[in-house]
Amino acid sequence: MYRFKYLFILVIFSGFTFAVKGQAKTDSARFKQFDSAANAQRVKDTALQHRLQMDLNRPDLKPKEKPGKDSLRYTPNFTSKEQHENDSLFGLYSDLADKKMQAKNYDSALYYYNKQLQTHLNPALIFYNIGNAEYMLNQYEKAVTAYDSCLKWDSNGPNVYLAQANVLMKLHREKEALADYVGALKNTKDSMALSNVHMSRGYIYLDTGQLPESETDFSSAIKLNPKNWQSWFQRAAIRRKLGKQKLALEDVTKAKSLNPKQPEILLLRGVILVELGSFKAAIPDLSGNLKLQKSNEGYYYRGIARLRTGQDSLAREDFTKILANDKTHIGALNGRSEANLKLKHLDLALKDNSAIIALSPKNGEAYANRAYIYTVMKNIDKACIDWHKAKDLGVPKASEAIQKVCGGK
Repeated sequence: MYRFKYLFILVIFSGFTFAVKGQAKTDSARFKQFDSAANAQRVKDTALQHRLQMDLNRPDLKPKEKPGKDSLRYTPNFTSKEQHENDSLFGLYSDLADKKMQAKNYDSALYYYNKQLQTHLNPALIFYNIGNAEYMLNQYEKAVTAYDSCLKWDSNGPNVYLAQANVLMKLHREKEALADYVGALKNTKDSMALSNVHMSRGYIYLDTGQLPESETDFSSAIKLNPKNWQSWFQRAAIRRKLGKQKLALEDVTKAKSLNPKQPEILLLRGVILVELGSFKAAIPDLSGNLKLQKSNEGYYYRGIARLRTGQDSLAREDFTKILANDKTHIGALNGRSEANLKLKHLDLALKDNSAIIALSPKNGEAYANRAYIYTVMKNIDKACIDWHKAKDLGVPKASEAIQKVCGGK
């Protein structure tokens, strides 16, 4: 019932700025011609993927601008004049590519990045940029190939591993993606960067249902950066799923201390408190959440908390708000039926239980609840029909009720 959202950050694409010389003028007409065609045919931009934004927007993880000690190297064989001309072209292509990326004209950016490769300067960063552009065009296989080329030139760029891991997840190649995170962890010593890598891998484990592994990674992220509320929040969500409610409460309480007005934290804390039976303590968090972010989850759990603390009329209001938008919400129907029963609105309670049975004909508890309402209304014939139906559907208390209410018949 509770959905946890992944957290978002923007993608920064690297580039170089060099002086633009006259030698590049011969290509200008060709550039304009390509730009016109690219603008006409470029793929309509879609919203950036949340996870990729988080992983790529880290200046401390960008690939080095020069190949590492153990990387393959390329030494241009230019005369000084040719090198000077190439430096100028490299700067021109870099500037144009970066502008096209900022304008979300990714096919034009790809053209200029590939032109940069012809200048034989710093191919690692160029391949990294090519990979980013291919990703934005949904060309995932090509993006993987570009990131592989980048890593051949510089295997010490953690951000490249992270970018490739996200693309591999798109391709459902989870094992390869996890291997990339190992590469990222091996190639950075910065505690903040390591914390981010552990968080990112934790999300992959979460996506693939590997909850203990995900918990371990978020625990590592917390040790490296204890002031990051997202790590505390995500570990709380994972621990709740693992049935560790008390530990989850400790984590989400820490997250709340770091970010007291985050609606998702308030909702999760309220939910956990309800599950632990601390109904009175849950109400302020759930009310705070609903002031910031209206949701069926918030109303449902606050309705349960109010119902268990004797605030039956207020509970009924919460359940009614859910049903105004979703008449098939069985939890809200059940909660409102209980509230109406406690408020002695028997006809309304009966109507809600009948609605549950119509939606879920094999719901034994719904038959038992309706049988109880009929019993209170002294409609014994209908009560006994429902008690027998509840018994057939495996409700333990139904047999005893048949003996007491129906005389064993």
